[in-house]
Amino acid sequence: MQVHGKSSLGNFILKKNVFSVSVNPNSETNETKGYSGTGDRSDIFVIDTPGFNDSKGPESQREYMNQMVDYIKKEGEGLRAIVVVLNFNEVRLSENIKIMIRIIANAFPIAGFWKHVCIVWTFCDCYKPQVYYNKELMDFINQTTGSERIIFPMFFVNSKPLAGYDNSRSENEIESLLKWARKLSFIDVDKVVKRDIFYESVILEEKDEEIIINKTKSSLTIQINHLTRERRIPYYERKPVYSDWEVGSSKTKTKEFHKEYVPQYIYRDPPKEKKDEEGIDLDETMPNLLAAGVIVGTVIASVIDSRRKK
Repeated sequence: MQVHGKSSLGNFILKKNVFSVSVNPNSETNETKGYSGTGDRSDIFVIDTPGFNDSKGPESQREYMNQMVDYIKKEGEGLRAIVVVLNFNEVRLSENIKIMIRIIANAFPIAGFWKHVCIVWTFCDCYKPQVYYNKELMDFINQTTGSERIIFPMFFVNSKPLAGYDNSRSENEIESLLKWARKLSFIDVDKVVKRDIFYESVILEEKDEEIIINKTKSSLTIQINHLTRERRIPYYERKPVYSDWEVGSSKTKTKEFHKEYVPQYIYRDPPKEKKDEEGIDLDETMPNLLAAGVIVGTVIASVIDSRRKK
């Protein structure tokens, strides 16, 4: 019996047997591979990665992670969704799965990453409930990401039913999964990175920085830069490590003010060309921390748009 059934799930999604499936408890998948579907699934490309929870220690986990990142960067243009595959019958959250979540947290330092993630519970028969909440799993993810607002779409399937078994519910679940995935925007695969298994979590922090670039007697023209950086949390309660703030996007807007309110701003020296006709220094940074959040996940199968790089 396969531990989580991710390869058989990939075959079930594509409606053809292309991924190797084993009855051995050890992982059958040792190499990251991807295949396209046929017919009404011809726009779907599924990537199957080695199961980090099935691997033989940190070195194999590191190797599998780097292999996954290389494949995604090469073949993953059009990547929309990450499917976390877990066995419905396993009550406990194993240490290997926790390590796997941390590995993916390091590999996907991307704003809004979690909206691309869903969970598929495998080995789930028709008579089992379709509403399920694994508190231990969610507590760990919230602890790792620093967020308590993560909500995953969940799907319940049996991708290897017995002969003559009515599996229409599982087929409907896959249709719902694909409908959800097709509505998602693309994941920026250029931001997927290789890292050593060192940080317990990598949290993406965001803020807006406002810089005054022009002032008149009744208005301020402001450039708003949206900045991001990573807060990397090492193991053993060491101090966090921060990356540099990077500008992700910029926009400008003009604010109208009564004259008496304008002096409330404290100005710092702008570039010389930004001084107004009165010679007043205008440039001022007013950071406004918006949110810190995201990132961690278990990439097992990835639903990809057909417009990926050939």
